[in-house]
Amino acid sequence: MYVSKVKYRGRPCVWKQHNSPGQTLAFQAELEVYTWPAFESPHVAKFIGYTSNEFAKVTGFVLPYYDGGDLKWALRLRKYPESYQEDSKFRWAAQIAHALVALHQSGLTHGDLRCENVVLDHEGNAIVIDMVRGWGYMDGWAPCTEKDVGSDPKWDIYTFGVTLWEMAHNGQEPPKEGLGNLEQFTIGTDFWAKNKELVSKCLALDPEQRPSALEVPASGCENLVA
Repeated sequence: MYVSKVKYRGRPCVWKQHNSPGQTLAFQAELEVYTWPAFESPHVAKFIGYTSNEFAKVTGFVLPYYDGGDLKWALRLRKYPESYQEDSKFRWAAQIAHALVALHQSGLTHGDLRCENVVLDHEGNAIVIDMVRGWGYMDGWAPCTEKDVGSDPKWDIYTFGVTLWEMAHNGQEPPKEGLGNLEQFTIGTDFWAKNKELVSKCLALDPEQRPSALEVPASGCENLVA
């Protein structure tokens, strides 16, 4: 999809257009999430509206522009002071988990969760974007035996675990072959120490052994205000 920064009613926005003669499945899936009846979460990008052509076909949709950039590059560039960033990781993790709860309780899934698909607003809050509901796949982020089931909530739990690992490693991409044995990763931070067990549970090879989205905040984020 083409992504452009535009202005709508005087405010900066993002305009996402599909770049093919017909809508792609990923485009349709993301638009469906934003327009799902009664779905709303403070940690999922807000839907502003859509654009159409002369044939009344939807050609794109408009979302707010979040000026904090994506979480991957905020972590890599150390945009925030180290002590602030380490404390913020717990809040970002809780906010992403709350977004998953809202999606799953509405019968929706994300399908491509990773730090690159989380942006920060002007107050430094995590906002989830790019919900593709089964039409996205990235080596290292998804369980290698489940390439075709991104519409399953348990897929999101696995990718949430990888996202926590990514946060602990300041935006480093996971190995394409997967994380494997977590004991090989010895990061001396409070965030990793308190979330390593949760990551291990999220990465269980048996999807039924992974926690639900409701159980995820309770596992590592029970004292946080999202």
